Amino acid sequence: MGVKPEYRPFSVVGWLLPERVIREIVEQRRWVRETRRIEEWISLTDFAYSMPRLPEIEQKPEVFATGIDTDGWLEERFWGKDRIGEMDRAIWRYEYNTPEIGFSTDDFELTKKVANMLIENITPRRPQPPLKPKVMYETTSYTQRATRAILLAEPYLIKWRRKADELLERYRQRPTRRLS
Repeated sequence: MGVKPEYRPFSVVGWLLPERVIREIVEQRRWVRETRRIEEWISLTDFAYSMPRLPEIEQKPEVFATGIDTDGWLEERFWGKDRIGEMDRAIWRYEYNTPEIGFSTDDFELTKKVANMLIENITPRRPQPPLKPKVMYETTSYTQRATRAILLAEPYLIKWRRKADELLERYRQRPTRRLS
């Protein structure tokens, strides 16, 4: 019997990710899990639900806003459905949307800084040769965490200011919004 080779996830084998990056992603995910376990949640007077405190964004909101303006996005994303029955087809009572804030670039270190500010995981995305020949690193955040990040960055946003105002107005009562 030979020695078993070190396990590598199948999904990143052919992507030419350096071993150092794979190890840093694993370590960063452990850090996110531990940090979220002990993080502080706060209640704001303008919002009807509690949100996580994001201390790094609180310290440097203009830096975070600049990153979102250059390589990030703000969107409203489909979140889920309430299923109430099924006969010939599934019947849904309500569908829900939630705010999403994200950042993506081919520079791992830059994406790691933004992910640490959001206390979120980094996800490598497969290269798409004609348009994006390199591996892209992405971090996204939803619901309360996204609302808090948008709230802190909103005064400093330039490109996404209107969308940030719209999302903050829409999600004052709940972190998700019922569509139907």
